[in-house]
Amino acid sequence: MVSRKLSRKLSLSCLTPPSPILVVEQVRALRCSCITNIFSLAKMIKNYRITYDSEKEDAFVLHKDGREIKFKRSTNGLYYYKPSENYKNPIKEAATSNFISTVEEYKMGYTQRQFERAKAARKLYHNVGTPTVENFKALIRMNTIANCPVTVEDITIAEKNFGPDISSLKGKSTRTRLKAVISDTVEIPVTEILENHHEVSLCIDTMFVNGITFLTSIDKTIKYRTLSYVSRRTAQEYYEATSTAFSGYTTKRDSL
Repeated sequence: MVSRKLSRKLSLSCLTPPSPILVVEQVRALRCSCITNIFSLAKMIKNYRITYDSEKEDAFVLHKDGREIKFKRSTNGLYYYKPSENYKNPIKEAATSNFISTVEEYKMGYTQRQFERAKAARKLYHNVGTPTVENFKALIRMNTIANCPVTVEDITIAEKNFGPDISSLKGKSTRTRLKAVISDTVEIPVTEILENHHEVSLCIDTMFVNGITFLTSIDKTIKYRTLSYVSRRTAQEYYEATSTAFSGYTTKRDSL
């Protein structure tokens, strides 16, 4: 364990329950090769009774279920509690019964050479673009990669040791099913409009979009808008575009 002075605020969290967060400010930073739970005194006080009497012992005493759990001071000035074997054995048994396995446990079944070849197989798997395992094995069987030192057995060992590759899982996830698009068309009451609006005042003007000429029209009553392309700005072209705008109105109107 290595400790050093800090000049800034540092937040740490642990991996296994219970998992309170410890905020260390101008105290010590920890680096351990093993998993360590770091507890916040402020959070522990909310759930348990904690006492400290420097005259009796330099230790924080946590009172739980009639028991006293002592966090003693180490030579580095940090208060720690080392669980007893009676506490750790049930946890180990629970981990075994839940079939929790690690890479180190899988590695024990193979030689160091097999493990190194498995790492080389996983590296090659990333270099070829993480195909499916079966396709990757097929590439090796067909000798697609010239002078390839990786064998199918190395790929199998890599799968047993490291499990499915994360990048491969992310790239081959099943596409979620999209919601069906429902057509919700609103029917225009043409008959009612024609009956109530017999006279329509139509406004027409010329507009340009990127240098292209269009004849646009809109009436003042129902705000029906039309747009017609005009190839040349001649009387004949404007007449045809105007006729197109008029065709949108039926002959049932009295005047336009």
